[in-house]
Amino acid sequence: MPLYSEYQSYDPSVPNDNAENFNSIVGYFNNVPSGTDNEFKINRTYVSITDSFAVENNLASVSDEFYQQSFSTNLSNLLMPFSTASGNSIPTFSSSAGSESSSESVVLSNLLPFEWVGHGGSGTLLNLYTYPSGGFYTGTTTGSGYNNNMQQYMRNDDIRSIGLRLPVIGIGWGYDTDDNPFPESSSDSTKFIGDVDHGRLIDPKEYVAAPIDLRYDRDRNVWTFIGGIQKHKHLVNTVDDGGPAYASFFPVNLTEASGHGLLNAIPALGSWT
Repeated sequence: MPLYSEYQSYDPSVPNDNAENFNSIVGYFNNVPSGTDNEFKINRTYVSITDSFAVENNLASVSDEFYQQSFSTNLSNLLMPFSTASGNSIPTFSSSAGSESSSESVVLSNLLPFEWVGHGGSGTLLNLYTYPSGGFYTGTTTGSGYNNNMQQYMRNDDIRSIGLRLPVIGIGWGYDTDDNPFPESSSDSTKFIGDVDHGRLIDPKEYVAAPIDLRYDRDRNVWTFIGGIQKHKHLVNTVDDGGPAYASFFPVNLTEASGHGLLNAIPALGSWT
């Protein structure tokens, strides 16, 4: 099912006035009986994909009780088009993508699920039927003109496809930056909410929704996590002066260090041999 219908193409400068022409996800979150014991209920989520016009009609006719347990979103809130080539009004890679420093071992090009020749590169038409096993990225729109079979052919200079739209909301359970269960029990910090030992046993209505914190790494041209304690490595090169090279690892700031019991554990510069 297409993200954008045949009636309206993607244009980031134009508001979605014709929202009924876009596909949407709509669903209902509710407690339902499990097994034969109706006193034990668990949350179930019902999700379907339809068009926005149907969503409006369906939700307009339901009871308030049903409406308060329903949810919906336009698919364009979750997914976003991208292009590996610039100049066609579609989000693309950074202008520095493909020219990262050789000192970085894992960069944008290492993580792409398809072959890309870089900005301004001379592209070729790849035959995916004869491409190395595991290198397939089929069904994408590529090049400036139709190349007959999108399941077989792909140009490696201009690839237009779909990615996850950021910022993105994560909903669920896990552990906090101090390795404690979250959401936690109100009576036992070693357990999850509901006094259960495993996050998978949490009632889904207790899941926590929050933005996923991704930061852009300008050196590698990738979105990445900064981690609970971001550590920096500083190298002091004294070889030219006849001495060794030194490295020091330390948290971002003293407040963070203190919070993790590291205030007195920041090492002095040591020899790196």
